[in-house]
Order: sequence, then C-alpha cells, then structure tokens
Amino acid sequence: MAGGPPDLVDCERLAAERETLERVYELSELPRLQDLLAARGGQLRAAFAFAPAPSGRSGAAVTIEATPRLVCQRCLDGFEFPVAARSEVEFAAQAQPDGPMTQRELYLTAQGWVSLRDLAEEELLLALPLVPACSAPQECGKSPRFDISSAAKAAAPETVRPFAALQDLLKKHDRSDHGSSKKQKNSVEARHAPLAFGPRQARRFDRCEERRDASEAPYFP
Repeated sequence: MAGGPPDLVDCERLAAERETLERVYELSELPRLQDLLAARGGQLRAAFAFAPAPSGRSGAAVTIEATPRLVCQRCLDGFEFPVAARSEVEFAAQAQPDGPMTQRELYLTAQGWVSLRDLAEEELLLALPLVPACSAPQECGKSPRFDISSAAKAAAPETVRPFAALQDLLKKHDRSDHGSSKKQKNSVEARHAPLAFGPRQARRFDRCEERRDASEAPYFP
C-alpha cells in the first residue's frame, strides 16, 4: 500500500537491533488464501519480534491473529475459524545453510530481505486445518443427518440359508418315521400279547382242557 510501512525488511539488521514490527493485512490481499475463503472480509494482525537466534543466524518470533471465513468441505457453507498462533523462525539464504543445526523452521530470504506479508500469510496458512469443517458431521451446516445404526442395518447383507428348507423337510421326515415306527411297535405288541378271555370264554377253555386231558389219560380195564 502506498504511503504505508515497508513490506520488505532487512531481517539481519532488525535482528541485530531486536526490533519488533506490527502489521495489519486485509485477507483479500493475501493471494494464497483466496481459494479457502467463503468471504473476503476480515483482517490479519501480525507481530514480528526480531532477534539473533542461538545458531548465530537472525530470527524472529511471529505472532498472528485472524478470523477468516472458510468454506466447509462437508456442507460447502461458510463458517468463521478463529486463529491465534505463534512460531519462531530463522532466516537463511538457502535450504541447507552452513552452521549448526536448529530446531526452528527455516525461512528463506532474498539476499537478506524478507516480505513481512508473505511471512504472515504463510504462518496463517500453516495454522489453518488441511480440510476445513465447520463442526461435527451430525451438526454440520446443511449436511443431512446421519444415523450410524440405521446405515449399518441398511448396509448389512441379508442372511441366506440355502439348506433351511432341506433341514425343515428332514425334521418333518424324522417326526413321521418316529410316529410310524411307534404305530408298528404297538401293533406287534398287540399281536403277541396274551389273549384276554371273558367269563364264558374262560369256562369253555377250561372244559376243552378237561376233555383233552381225559382223552390223553391211560386206559386201565
């Protein structure tokens, strides 16, 4: 912006002087953020506290605050996502600089110069989720309600029993065989059971036995 504070700064000089700079950027001015925004309104506030790093290189503590309105990737509706982040970086002219290793993130410079807007935009992008979503799936924007139990029942395949009919037929056949064998057993027992005589038949049987015994007795003149 014309007339505003400079965007390109000499990070080595600022680190040596332990300068702290503050900037405010419109979210609509950040090109790499545009595809994620549902609305272009809002601001990004950033603070850069420059100081020498333990490795001997120049460094800075970067603090950002913003509330961009992002596009939910589930319902495609817009939602506000508050961001407040702080990180420490070290500046280097190449990806693998000479000197001791560092645990801080390396930020490449252009001959010792750094764009504060690019640095603030990158810190904001790192603080945003990879897949923005407004809330839990069951409460997300315009997304339909999702019942896990119902879906599981619908997706469960129907149990197929190919031998169920055969098993029923075998059970019926066993019952019929058992009944017929019982009837045959009863008829056989009935055939071999001793005869039951009534009173007349008993007396007649006794007389027949008496005549047979008399006829078989030896005759003595």
